Amino acid sequence: MAFAHGRRADPRLVYTALCDKIRDVDTAAATVVDDYRYLVPSCSRTSTIYTVDAEFGLCACVSDQSGAFCKHQAFVHERFKVPCPNAPAVSIDDRHKLAVVALGRNCPGKDFFRSMLDVCEDHDDVLSPAAAACDNTNNNITASSPTAAAVDSDNTVALVDKLKHEITRMQGLVTQNTASAVEVLLPLLQSIKTEQDLIAAVYLCRPVLRTRKVGAIKVQPTTIARRRPGVTRGCKRVPAGRPPAELQRPRKRPRVLAANIHRNVPHAKSHGVGH
Repeated sequence: MAFAHGRRADPRLVYTALCDKIRDVDTAAATVVDDYRYLVPSCSRTSTIYTVDAEFGLCACVSDQSGAFCKHQAFVHERFKVPCPNAPAVSIDDRHKLAVVALGRNCPGKDFFRSMLDVCEDHDDVLSPAAAACDNTNNNITASSPTAAAVDSDNTVALVDKLKHEITRMQGLVTQNTASAVEVLLPLLQSIKTEQDLIAAVYLCRPVLRTRKVGAIKVQPTTIARRRPGVTRGCKRVPAGRPPAELQRPRKRPRVLAANIHRNVPHAKSHGVGH
């Protein structure tokens, strides 16, 4: 019943992850052999074609050699609405079947298990008066606001033009000194394939590229007067802890007679002070 009521998110998350892996493959690129067999191209190598048998839940890819539900079966299950025997229980039909197994004749109808994210796939259903009114309102809003859509399109085009201008400006910064950094940046830019990737990349780079325009915190004269000798008069961090290497005590001379003669320094003593 927990699966029937959608309280177990693990199957849905696994199914969504498999579908996202092959999201870039177009539906038209797949070939329908018959009602249960499909030819699905690989998402990494377009020349590789995998045969998916939805009747028995089989695929020719490496991941499916152990009988697991692979991304190619998820592609067929999601795009062509073909049931697979080893697909996770994610649809409303699957949850209703699990509820029938648990409750038998006392199981409520399929609509009882419909969540807010489920979309009605039966196009023959008649909309209720409230739903029809809401649909008509949405259609009226869409039909009455072509100007807003045109304005948004113009803003997007202007934004793209500004982006191209900035990219053209940065081309002059690519020199022998910056070539290595640009080579590291190119794979990162090539990994941006979706809108979510672009948004994440922009917000990750924003703190690094943001310049601080505010001034430093002012220091009162009386505070500077109370500072110990050796501390700067500015507002930077007070150096504390282990002193830097140039301020540390010099190391003891090695007690090697030939080295000391070569450097023309007194020979180090093995005891006492002053060596």
